[in-house]
Amino acid sequence: MIASQGGWQPVRDYRAETTSSEIFLEAGQVYFIEAFVNEGGGGDNLAVAWSLPEDGPTDVEPGGLPISGDYLSPYFSVLDGEPSPILTSSGPSIVAVAATASISATFKNRGVAFTGVSVEVNGVAVEHTLAADGGTTTITADPGGVKGMVDVTLSWNGESKSWSYFGHDALGDGPNPIGFWDFNQDLGNGTTIDSVYGLVGQLRNGAAFTDDAHEGTAMDMTDGTNQHVHVAAGEFLNIASSVNQVTVAFWQKNYSIPSTSSFWAEPGRAMQAHTPWSDGQIYWDTAGCCGGGTQRINADATDIGGWGEDMLDTWHHYVFIKNEDAKEIWIDGELLMDGDNTSPLPSDINWLNIGGSSAGNDSLRGVIDDFAVFASALDEDQIMALAEGDRSILPAAPGYPILVSARSGGLPGLGSYYVQTVGAEPGP
Repeated sequence: MIASQGGWQPVRDYRAETTSSEIFLEAGQVYFIEAFVNEGGGGDNLAVAWSLPEDGPTDVEPGGLPISGDYLSPYFSVLDGEPSPILTSSGPSIVAVAATASISATFKNRGVAFTGVSVEVNGVAVEHTLAADGGTTTITADPGGVKGMVDVTLSWNGESKSWSYFGHDALGDGPNPIGFWDFNQDLGNGTTIDSVYGLVGQLRNGAAFTDDAHEGTAMDMTDGTNQHVHVAAGEFLNIASSVNQVTVAFWQKNYSIPSTSSFWAEPGRAMQAHTPWSDGQIYWDTAGCCGGGTQRINADATDIGGWGEDMLDTWHHYVFIKNEDAKEIWIDGELLMDGDNTSPLPSDINWLNIGGSSAGNDSLRGVIDDFAVFASALDEDQIMALAEGDRSILPAAPGYPILVSARSGGLPGLGSYYVQTVGAEPGP
């Protein structure tokens, strides 16, 4: 039987036009059933139903259920000589609590046995389990509580899939620091390391450590030739996106105020602050630009924010908050501006620039220090404490070594290995 429906119909209204004679099915016989849908736009639904003898000589009633899977089995075409299970879902994705994260992949098994199954986490094979429930098979594995960027590769039946997520500490009531660059550790290799997950920031276009700091050393962008610090693993910001709460706090000293960005996360201007733009305004953007009710709040900070008469070349503390729909800008422990922006934080953030815009342009003409990100909205007491120099909610430098680079060398047959770490001295 061949039937078709050439226009929109309500879900499961079964008004197909029959273009061949009907087929009466006999118990115990095998019949081939195939259906295609070509969506023109809008919602979609495709269902195939039948009427059974107990239904009497009647058409399928509107709303009737499709043919039950109890009567169906996979069909293997001669064109599909070696069918393979079909992957339908995999995870975790984006971010996951490291201590409880579990790798999981679900398949339509098509009645096919699994072969060559393996799971790798950051290039290392891990144990896995395989469980079948009818036509569904699930592969699970324990990534071992890995924090930071986690790269997963799953292989089966000659196929493979790779994906990544960011493993993080469980979030509490706050302050939940997720990134902190104090710029106090100059490794001499053009990088700076954060104190939470060991995320590497690459110094670009002449950005440099300086003793002209609020505390310890700081990052100097003075020359204005697009200096910035690039954090490639910006996925850590999606931790904040998962709760739609973020606080970005830092110290900054401006020597002049052309149009600048103090930080910029991508894609799509996920988080960005002009501190300031050349008009003296501070702009706080999230989830794009520049809708006043959805993405941006801004205020004139002349004579307040570190520019204006006799205010350049002085340190000031800036805090940018998004707490679900509510947003705030603070300077030196005082609220400058608040407002509502309804667009949530994006969940696909993949890199961050500190001290510059999306392309590293519009770098600040000055120095930045103690750049911190929290997956929470800091309260007034916490903000004032930071502005007064209290560092109790800022992560301390790690008490364990963090691997930042490694290479091998030596003569053939006589290997030697060079490992560079930051933090405590590595043990045996």
